[in-house]
Amino acid sequence: MENRNIYVEAMRIGAEKVNTGIKYSDLKSKIKKELGIDFNGRAELAFIKWFLESFNSDTQIQGGHDRIINSSKAYLTRGDRVDHTYRMVYEDFASQLWFLNGETFKQYIDYLELQEARVSSKEAMEKSNKSIRIAQWALWLSVFFSVASIVVSFLIVQIYPTPEPLERIEVKNELNVKYQREILDEIKKINVKVQKLDSIIN
Repeated sequence: MENRNIYVEAMRIGAEKVNTGIKYSDLKSKIKKELGIDFNGRAELAFIKWFLESFNSDTQIQGGHDRIINSSKAYLTRGDRVDHTYRMVYEDFASQLWFLNGETFKQYIDYLELQEARVSSKEAMEKSNKSIRIAQWALWLSVFFSVASIVVSFLIVQIYPTPEPLERIEVKNELNVKYQREILDEIKKINVKVQKLDSIIN
């Protein structure tokens, strides 16, 4: 029931019954069943105030919304101790057919679109992070094989040296230094690229 509460659920049910209408008592029962909650007293009074602004009825109760709210407040907070008139007004209100009004219906549509956009955004972010991780692994593999190639070439020269005249020893030493520099350069490149990827991910 993620991101669902009594108000969202009321709009959902009201939207489904937009052509036929629904009784407040039936709406309340459906909300209890769908969400597994029971709201009474002050919680229901707050809901009734919102309900009267969000639903319309063809049947008019004498005294209008103020009388419904005041009678509901008395009935919901004092129960059987309340005057019979208050209970009758509440029961009359609860038994009428109510229709979700246009403004609230639009709010519900906007809510659905927002939820859909959030899901799409989350999915896009997950795909983006996955692509970045794949690119990061590809980078590591590329650098690994580059360094490995240099190291192997260096080891081959060390293990299986070609007989050389003495005057070429200095050249050989320079090559060794060159290989070492290339390895260090590749390692530095790794650090730079990894830092860039980390900055993108974070």
